[in-house]
Amino acid sequence: MQCSRSPPPLPLPLPAVVLEKTAAYVALYKAMGRTNSLLRAWRRAAASSAAAEWQRLDSPSLAALQATLQDSCSTQIALRRRALQRSGSGWTRLVLQRFQLHCKLHFSTQVRFKCWQVEWLSDVLQCETPLAELVRLHTDLLLSLEPAPSKVLSANLKLCGTPQEGIEFLIDTRTELDQLKNIFTALLENTRQEIVQPTIIKELGRAIYGPLRELLPKYSDLQTQAINMQVDTLEQDQEDLLERSRSFQNLVERSEGWLSAAHAAARNIAGGAIYPHFVPAVEAFTSTLTMKISSHSRRIETEFLSSSASGSGGVLSRAFPGALALAAAAQALLGILAALLSGIHEQMAEAEKSDNPLQNVEDLLLDESGHQRLTSLLNASEPIASVTALRRESQTLKTLAVNILRDPVHRQLDKVPSLPVWSDNDALSTDLPDFALSPQEYMTQIGQYLMTLPQHLEMHLADAQAPFVYLSEVCNHTCTTYAEKIIQITNMDALGTRRCLTDIQYLCSVVEDLGGTVPPQLTNLERSLRQ
Repeated sequence: MQCSRSPPPLPLPLPAVVLEKTAAYVALYKAMGRTNSLLRAWRRAAASSAAAEWQRLDSPSLAALQATLQDSCSTQIALRRRALQRSGSGWTRLVLQRFQLHCKLHFSTQVRFKCWQVEWLSDVLQCETPLAELVRLHTDLLLSLEPAPSKVLSANLKLCGTPQEGIEFLIDTRTELDQLKNIFTALLENTRQEIVQPTIIKELGRAIYGPLRELLPKYSDLQTQAINMQVDTLEQDQEDLLERSRSFQNLVERSEGWLSAAHAAARNIAGGAIYPHFVPAVEAFTSTLTMKISSHSRRIETEFLSSSASGSGGVLSRAFPGALALAAAAQALLGILAALLSGIHEQMAEAEKSDNPLQNVEDLLLDESGHQRLTSLLNASEPIASVTALRRESQTLKTLAVNILRDPVHRQLDKVPSLPVWSDNDALSTDLPDFALSPQEYMTQIGQYLMTLPQHLEMHLADAQAPFVYLSEVCNHTCTTYAEKIIQITNMDALGTRRCLTDIQYLCSVVEDLGGTVPPQLTNLERSLRQ
């Protein structure tokens, strides 16, 4: 009669040192066709022993866990070596010889212990895939530790006094997890040949890096806080527009260094897997600084409108250098962000996949949704959404600076259509020769203003070509706007036409003296007036 009762669970001491009793249990389980149950029991027993050591720790940490495993490894190796040496059978001596063969001197203590476990699984438990079982054991162990390492690390992270300390803690965590991973990497590379399925190895890797994976969302908050602390160094109570704009320039110049350092630190934490968490921090920084730039831009515009109303606008106004400096800060920040994104794309393009799943840390730290977010970021035309707003603000500031430069010209040109000199001329004045005519006051005011621009622009623009760019734009705009104003004149007699031609010639000579080119709108109009 067959007995329906199952044999008792594999006793905990048996996987440790007692060879002969373990062999008896192996024979019993094999006879019942329950080899898989035997292996599960062995995994539970071995995992329970290590988990108990973890629970007994006064201050659980990754370093303490590694130290505990190291001590346990040394003890177990010595016990099992003595157990085999006490046995007189040739079979047990063969096991010992195999153990000594695979435990080379260059192996670490942990690797020697795991090599021994592979031999124990193969020769004692008669497992056909001992290395895979060992990988499963440690996967189960890492997932069953209580308290969970992720909770321990999360609690330790909360003890960090500053965001930067928290980031450094995450870097240290990555280093310790890499050390743990390296133990298994050495095991897979140095034990006897056995093909372990990549999915099994990947499960181990995800268990190893699980604590860091759970902490990555907190990294985004830490990095955002660290960056915002830099932005908060902006002085808020500066009344002088130019000094306030220069403080933005100084901040942007410094940001290149600490954004680069933040990027390097981020990669030390999680490699390419950090970008779904790093880019939002950069986005928050860009958004915050863009809003501050926009706020200061409105102050500059208010000052410009006020000075224009009082007739004191132009290159000498307080608003112009402030607008130029702020526009330069916005443009510099756009360049820094473009370089940062270019570096991210280069890093990801150069990343190579390894045949060993343990080396593909990005895959171990990202789930499917994380991979989708990373792909979306890399393929997006504008990964940092607030860059669009910053680019728009930069263009607004450039336009504002140009409008400030044009303002004195506009005030004079607005008079042109309604000037009485175009038609209210007596017969005696009409007979005046051309050399007796001189540019009218509005035009001499414009010419004098244009001639002063180069020296004033050079004071505010560091780039040697920048003054010419602004000057050329103002000259071109003056000519085209003047042509439009002339067309608006409803009545022009012969002398008025001659006076207009004199003004046109004067403006053209000023523009050419400044190195500019007279646009066709004005030259065509001059040709038409002469006919």
